[in-house]
This record gives sequence, structure tokens and C-alpha cells, in this order.
Amino acid sequence: MRNCMIETKEHDDIIIKQGDTGECFYIVLSGKVSIYILNKDELEGMEDDGIFENLIHYNDKGKLDRDRLGYMVTHLGTGAPFGEVALMSDSVRTASIIAEERTDLLVVDRKLYNRSIKEVLAKEFQEKTTDYVVAAAIVKVAAVVVVIDIVVVVVVVVVVVVVVVVVIVAVVVVAVIIVVVVVSVVVIVVVVVVVVVVVVVVVVVVVVAVVVVVVIVVVIVVSNPLFCNWPPKYRKQLAMAMYKESFGYESPLVRQGDRTTEMFFILR
Repeated sequence: MRNCMIETKEHDDIIIKQGDTGECFYIVLSGKVSIYILNKDELEGMEDDGIFENLIHYNDKGKLDRDRLGYMVTHLGTGAPFGEVALMSDSVRTASIIAEERTDLLVVDRKLYNRSIKEVLAKEFQEKTTDYVVAAAIVKVAAVVVVIDIVVVVVVVVVVVVVVVVVIVAVVVVAVIIVVVVVSVVVIVVVVVVVVVVVVVVVVVVVVAVVVVVVIVVVIVVSNPLFCNWPPKYRKQLAMAMYKESFGYESPLVRQGDRTTEMFFILR
């Protein structure tokens, strides 16, 4: 502590400017500071010389223009160290540190760092780096597992959807086949019924016609004076030999001069 310096910063004072060389690190004794980082995208198009010189700008009211510093990352409070990474790696500052209020800082320069706490901070930094690498690896593995899980879920969903669609299509096809079969059976039954009805009607008509003819023939044979005295045997044979025939208007029955082979009886 005897070899350390104490600095006091007021609101909007610059403690560390991005791009400066790390020659010391700080520990917050009291107060609060903010960390600002300017992205590479925001640096594109700017000249290399004096890029970070233009970061610090105060307006007419003496207020710091923080928009030039980039975006605010976080706040640090009492007991928090900062600036040790650039000091240990002998590199430039990667962020700007601004005092948010009256802040007391313990300053450790490079000589004191090399003489007393380099090994401790280097070991702590190495542990943090190792922890970060392990954590990053775990995050990557977790991300891969999540991606695999998502892919598996998507594949399962696609398979389920395909199976459902196939089942629905199969059910529809089976239903259509059943409907076609039922309709075909109904049509066949209807056709058969119609055919049977037609056949029955035809048979009935034929039977009725035959019966009518037979009745007419029997009546003629029995009642006609020419045959009434014939023996029943001959009358029966005569009835079996007779048949009914219809002639249209002006149809010739016999021609004059032709030999007679038939005898006609007018029914009506």
C-alpha cells in the first residue's frame, strides 16, 4: 500500500482511454465507474493516426460526449479491479473507463506490478482464461447438443407428419374402394333384380299368352259346330295343332288360285 498511488476522479473524468498502452491497473476504493467499448465496425473509415484521440470530447456545457466512446458494457463498484489485462499482456487498452461519480482509485504501476503482484495476477488471469476456455467449450458442446436435439425433433415431427398423411391417404383410398365396391354390389343387385323382374314379366306374359291361346283354341274346338261331334281324342289333337296368328290391316291371308293348306278362324 505504501508504494501505491491514490487518485480521485470526478463525474465524466476519463480514467482509461481505449487505444492507450496499459502501464498500470486500478482498484476502485469508493465510487463507481463505467466501461465503454468502441466496436471495429464503428472504427471503419477512420484514419489510423489519432483514432482514439478524437474519442474524448466535451460539449459547450462541459459534459462528456459518451456516444463517441461506443456502447456501455457494465458498471464497476467498490473493490473491483480493472486495467490489469493490458498491463499483464503489455498491450493497448480495449475499452474506455469513465467515472460516474466521485471515485477514489488505488493505482498500481508497472514497476510495483512486476515487483510484487505479477505472479499472483498472472496466475489468476491464467485461471480465468482456462475457466473461460472450458466454459466456452461447454457452451459450444451445449449448443451442438441443442442443435442435434432440434434436428431430431424436426425429423421426428416430419416423420410423424408423413406417417399421418400416409395413414390418412390410405384410409381415404380404402374408403373409396369400399364405396366403389358397395356401389358396384348395389348396381349388380339392381341389375340382377331388374333382369329377374323382366324375365318374370316375360315369362308371365308368355304364359298368359299361351293360356289365352289355349283357351281360345279349346273354345273354338269345343264350341264350333264342325268339331263338336268329334271324339275328344281328335278334338284334343286338333287343339294342339292350332296356333294363333295376327295379321295387319290389308294383309293377304290367301291368294286366289293358291292351294288351300290351312283353315282360318276369325277371333276378332
